[in-house]
Amino acid sequence: MIKSVKGKTVVLGITGSIAAYKAAELARRLMKLGLKIRCVLTPSAGKFVTPLMFQSLTGEKAFLEMFDADNWEAGHVALAKSADVVVIAPCTANTINKLAVGVSDNLLTCTVLAAKVPVIIAPAMNDGMYNNIITQRNITELKSRNVIFVNPVKGMLASGYTGIGHLAEIDNIVSAVVDTLTREYDNKILYGKTVLITAGATREYIDPVRYITNASTGKMGTALAVAMKYAGANVVFVKGATVESTPPVDKVVTVDSAEQMYDACNKYFTEADVFISVAAVSDYRADKVVRSKIKSGKDGLQLMLVPNRDILFELAANKADKVVVGFSLETEDLVNNSVQKLKKKNLDLIVANTAEVIGSNDTSVVIITSTGKKERVVNIDKYALAQKIVSYVAGVLEQKSK
Repeated sequence: MIKSVKGKTVVLGITGSIAAYKAAELARRLMKLGLKIRCVLTPSAGKFVTPLMFQSLTGEKAFLEMFDADNWEAGHVALAKSADVVVIAPCTANTINKLAVGVSDNLLTCTVLAAKVPVIIAPAMNDGMYNNIITQRNITELKSRNVIFVNPVKGMLASGYTGIGHLAEIDNIVSAVVDTLTREYDNKILYGKTVLITAGATREYIDPVRYITNASTGKMGTALAVAMKYAGANVVFVKGATVESTPPVDKVVTVDSAEQMYDACNKYFTEADVFISVAAVSDYRADKVVRSKIKSGKDGLQLMLVPNRDILFELAANKADKVVVGFSLETEDLVNNSVQKLKKKNLDLIVANTAEVIGSNDTSVVIITSTGKKERVVNIDKYALAQKIVSYVAGVLEQKSK
């Protein structure tokens, strides 16, 4: 486990944003923590700030040109090897979109492509560019590769009006760097462990084309699968209906109904060291499924619904030394209702959230442990939350192994 960030190396990438000048303050703040800073500017960044400024500030040569004959030993491969973390702040839409598809046409993008260390991106751009479907799709793609994002905030933009796209506060970027370099699960507790994760919504058919479901997107479960794989675990991913691309894990089981999800979970639960139930499982199903499409008409339609099996409750009852994590979605009395669910279902950890988080990229939750610890986390990206949950799970595993 990394006890201190002192002596670690940050490769700080600066791209062509009006916020490029703020990278100097970021570099200064990181240096105060004892970090070595090596700066890489894109050609566009060089129009706003200069390598000389960062070289004077950090005491290390700052790089701009891809092919610098006088400093060939410090090319992209050498820079990537020297880094403990790569931070790009500010990061433009242009660079985000390049990184998502593997374009490496300058020293910074080549360095990121060659790096085998965590990458942190702090976007800064016009709100229209940030919210553009292409940019958002590529941000999601990068997150699926465990790139960490420090989301932009609402503020004054270069265009002269207020919107989402203003560079995050320097404090938040510094915190992301420190958190990344001091992750609790760097102690390798999860390496080789088998983690069973459910995600998405189940569907309970009424007839061949209609079904009962819910608004779950599968984003949180997907983020957890990525984070667990990155932590070294073997991940079995049981997915219902999701809007996310299937993450690169060890085994994927696609299901439709709650009964199918139960069967899949029951099959892999025995070999699992950790079970994380994120999926929004339908509590009820139709008593009878009509074989032909129900015709429309003026008369009302009555459905008889019967309860589905409680997957989490049934499996957690026989968990032995496994770590079992549940999620709770409440519309009122969030903490108390979630604590009761944790106790009733024999969980080690529960993540409590409200209905407002469904479908969003960010969330606010209360993490509650069986030992009574409660941590409120506000406005956090789901991929960042996944990393925090991984740390909690690693801690429980460590305690159970003693």
